[in-house]
Amino acid sequence: MDDTDSTAGETLELRAVDSYSGSGIESSTFLEEVVVETDGDDLVATFATDDLEPGSYFLRGDGIPETRQNSFEVSEQTLDVELDREVTVDGPPSTTELDIESNRDVYSLNVTAGGDLDAETLFAIFVDVDDVDPAVIDAIAADDAYPDAKAIDSTDVFEYLRENGHAVEDGHLDAATSPWDTHGAFDVAIYDDEQTGADEKIVLVDSMDPAGEIDFAGVDEDEYDIAFESVDSSATASKTVTASEYAVDASFDAGVYTESAGDIVEVTVELEETDHAYVQFGDEDAPFVDVLYIEDDDGSGDVTFMINTRLAGTGHDAAYAATDDVVESMTSSYDGPTGNFPTELRTVRFSDADAFVNDGWAGFDWYVSELGITDGDPLGQLDRPLQPTEYPIAVTSSPEFSVSETDESELEGELARATIALHEPELDSIRTFVAPAGDADADDPEALREAGSLSERTEIAIDDRLIIDAEATGLHGALMAASVRESGTGWDGLEDGYGSEDLHELIDGMTGEGIDFEVVAESGVGNQDPVTLDLANAADEDVFVFPDTDDGGLYIVVDTGSNSAWDGTPTPDDDFTVELAYETHEDERYSLAADGAKGSGDPAYPYFGPGSDRAVTTAMTLVEPAVEFDNRDASGTVRLEADEQVAITGETTVAPGSDVSIRVTSVGEAASFRTSPTVEIDASGRFSTSEPVDFSALQAGDHADLEYRVDGHTITTVTGTFVEAVDADDDASDRGGDATNNSTPEHADDGTDADELENSTKPDETDETDGSPSSDDGTPGFGIGIALGSLLAVALLARRR
Repeated sequence: MDDTDSTAGETLELRAVDSYSGSGIESSTFLEEVVVETDGDDLVATFATDDLEPGSYFLRGDGIPETRQNSFEVSEQTLDVELDREVTVDGPPSTTELDIESNRDVYSLNVTAGGDLDAETLFAIFVDVDDVDPAVIDAIAADDAYPDAKAIDSTDVFEYLRENGHAVEDGHLDAATSPWDTHGAFDVAIYDDEQTGADEKIVLVDSMDPAGEIDFAGVDEDEYDIAFESVDSSATASKTVTASEYAVDASFDAGVYTESAGDIVEVTVELEETDHAYVQFGDEDAPFVDVLYIEDDDGSGDVTFMINTRLAGTGHDAAYAATDDVVESMTSSYDGPTGNFPTELRTVRFSDADAFVNDGWAGFDWYVSELGITDGDPLGQLDRPLQPTEYPIAVTSSPEFSVSETDESELEGELARATIALHEPELDSIRTFVAPAGDADADDPEALREAGSLSERTEIAIDDRLIIDAEATGLHGALMAASVRESGTGWDGLEDGYGSEDLHELIDGMTGEGIDFEVVAESGVGNQDPVTLDLANAADEDVFVFPDTDDGGLYIVVDTGSNSAWDGTPTPDDDFTVELAYETHEDERYSLAADGAKGSGDPAYPYFGPGSDRAVTTAMTLVEPAVEFDNRDASGTVRLEADEQVAITGETTVAPGSDVSIRVTSVGEAASFRTSPTVEIDASGRFSTSEPVDFSALQAGDHADLEYRVDGHTITTVTGTFVEAVDADDDASDRGGDATNNSTPEHADDGTDADELENSTKPDETDETDGSPSSDDGTPGFGIGIALGSLLAVALLARRR
């Protein structure tokens, strides 16, 4: 306002502008007299605006120009508050979004709750300790009562501000001038305790339409009317908030999780009204304890996580995993006493029966010590990996863990409890199977089994896939650890499989584990060492490893036709020994500190006592891909009926499920003819054309070449001759009794009597002398191993089911 003539004590008139004329005031109305006063070096005229209507006003006095520029406007302040009505007091959603808007640029608001909440509680609702000025936190933490700044809460901050003069005094907000006098997203200040209503209100200083979260965690259940009142105007607004108990719940999908020590345990926690929880694995009786944070990250309503019982408690970061969710562990998600926990674990706190103690690593250290598990580093709870016994597992919505007066662990708000029962690992058997030729990592054994392409055999045709099935538990956790070291595969290997180098790392790199596996020929050739399976150098397509954690087993798949799968060159009729062994030390048990036998690092399987080695072995032979047709005469020629429906049958060393066909091509004076029917091979090695072949265009006496083709390559070619009918008795006598006639003519020639047809040997009949299909002595690879294949395959299927 332009005024150079006013003096202290002068009386001015406060007038309301009725109308303007250009830049001047045309008419006005007198309201009241105002006396000019001094305020330091300034002259001020003070009057109340409470009773003024919204409009334009000016002061009339000597030397004061009555212009539009010297007028001022009085308007009514509006205040709009948006605040969710429902919150919880002991879990999410304890926070709610607060949004304040006004037609005024800068304003301060008093906040009250009708006396139902005191100033200290209001301060805690509106201020997150993480947003408090670090100078305040440092000052509080300097007190010996607070050795860890993380232990400081809103109550501590409130008391410190009151006791150290950082509060609004004399009702003047401009007294709060220190940089730490306002806090949080709402710039909250507290009143000096001598001010009227100081114990029931806080003030939001110089607000500019603030917005953010306020938190009702810890507030008593009730309905609260939260009022917002302008400090210097009549603007008010209020919202009612209902704070209720959190209805969170959780449960395990099983009461007992049974698994071999050293293997993988899968746990599912079903959650209600929350997306996270805290889990204690173990207790003082185990004795082992870990504290986990779990979170439903995919919105499924549950959390599924896995525990590698070989690595849990050792500090290894692959001890726990959750494919679609989140799991963090005190013992595996921490870099040590100088490191940091993930954010989710920083809220975990530990206390005794009477008072809060600490959080973080120091708190966890105190916790396991108070439970009598260890006096030092929590990573030193275990002398050896988790042993066979029962481990409680409990879930809670609260991050508070305490020790009772009887030195037992207690979870605040425990929701559910289950048991992880680890039993001693087993080493049951080892067997060999065969599958059609292909890359070792192309199909897992389950897919091969479902496709009918997996048969138990001890004789494996070179080029087919060898599958070694070890029924064993207590090795999957160590194999995963080896894969982390060697290839970084880790948890993905449970679904995708492991490269042979991972198994090699377990055997030769982690020798203290006491796990050994080898495939070695029984003898070498000349001065050469025996041929062995080359785990160290084979590519994934040559040798691949599939874990079977459900049934407790391990599959090693080998492309036998790949030279890089072998250290040396295998030849037909090479006999091999396959062995899986758990080795122990004669005198000492496994020690984590020694990575093997205590004090030596020598092999010492972690779950067996000293001097208790165990092993399973089997024998297998690599043979040539070979075929032997039925219905041959003394010269080896295959006899075929010149009929409409003829089955071509025989025996083969080629794996069932292989892509096999028989190309039949007429030769000589026979009418031009060619067909390539497909072939099916059963588990015993018997084969037959998939559909009957029509040879009616040919005549008795015609000849043909029969090519047995596997994956488009010819394995063998034999000569065939067409006859009116195949006589089983004649066939057997012609071959000296060593052939099996498996042809079943659909249409007998008129020269074949009914008795001959009745006595014809059927495709699935066997020689009466030993119950197995007979074979030509000159054809390698046929023997009792094939004959028993179908029975063993049935046994395999029964075990898997």
